[in-house]
Amino acid sequence: MSPSQRLEFWSLVADRIEASDPGALERGLERLQNWRDQANDVSASERYWFEWERRIRIGMPAVLQLLRDESEYGDVHRSTAPFTDVISQDERMQLLKSWRALR
Repeated sequence: MSPSQRLEFWSLVADRIEASDPGALERGLERLQNWRDQANDVSASERYWFEWERRIRIGMPAVLQLLRDESEYGDVHRSTAPFTDVISQDERMQLLKSWRALR
C-alpha cells in the first residue's frame, strides 16, 4: 500500500470507530496488552504502543486525530495501531481491489 492508501484505510477505520464502534478503544487496550505479553515487554514497537495507550486513555478525539494524521508521525504510528478488527477482511479485500482497479 502507498502512504495515501494507508491513510485512506486508517481514515476509514477512524470513521467507523467514530460512527459506530466506540468499543474499539477498549479492544485496542486489550490488544496492546496482548502484544506486550507476547513480546515479553521487549519490542521495538513499545514506544508506539505506549503512545496508542496514552491516546486511548485520553479519549476518542485523541485516537481519531492520530488515525487521521497525514504526517510521517501519523503514518509510523498507524503501522502499530491496535484497531485492525474494525474493518473486516472482506472490506479490506474490496478496498484493495478498488485500488488495483485505479492503476
